[in-house]
Amino acid sequence: MYNFLLSMLCSKLPPVQETGKLHFEQPLHVTGDLVLNGEALKIDCYSMRDRSYRGERSEAMTLHPPLSYASCISDDGSIVFNFSCSDDPESGPPWAEHYNFTNDELFMQGWIYRDKKLSKIRKIRKVGVYDPADFLRELAWECEMEDEHGRVHKVKAQRRAAVPMCPWLSLFNDFMLLAFEMDDGSKGYGWYNHAFWNDYGRIIKKKISS
Repeated sequence: MYNFLLSMLCSKLPPVQETGKLHFEQPLHVTGDLVLNGEALKIDCYSMRDRSYRGERSEAMTLHPPLSYASCISDDGSIVFNFSCSDDPESGPPWAEHYNFTNDELFMQGWIYRDKKLSKIRKIRKVGVYDPADFLRELAWECEMEDEHGRVHKVKAQRRAAVPMCPWLSLFNDFMLLAFEMDDGSKGYGWYNHAFWNDYGRIIKKKISS
């Protein structure tokens, strides 16, 4: 049994909403008290909340490679970033021969807060590392993000924990805790969805069975 009480939610930034999208993210400083199996623990960390509203959740077949959705905050809260994209097809991901998309077409959205400046990401290149012995689940990734001011941000991330989940019948997620490091040595953690649709599941099953 456990009891969880958040005593304060102190936002680091106002909610960030991508133009035209019915969704936002907001980095928070979370403090509180957790009693887990009789042990009292203090909570003092950074985390991200997000909210979707009035958005459609279609269960139609989707012919699309896996989608990576990252929400990450540095240990001191000074760097925050969020993005939605797929791996760069030119990097040779497991699905490269099955889908005909360019890297630009696979970039959905992204933003970064760094040096006290909130910027939109305009280009991204992500490369994942996958486990051939475990349904090609993602183990790590690297990405390079270019923001609207021409700044380039490089990130390396590794999976620390993961749990498969199925939020609705046509979509599967590997929901992960990440540890990441920026190009300047800043480190932090984030939560991460590696999501795919039924069509990709069928492709990977054939790859593993062959």
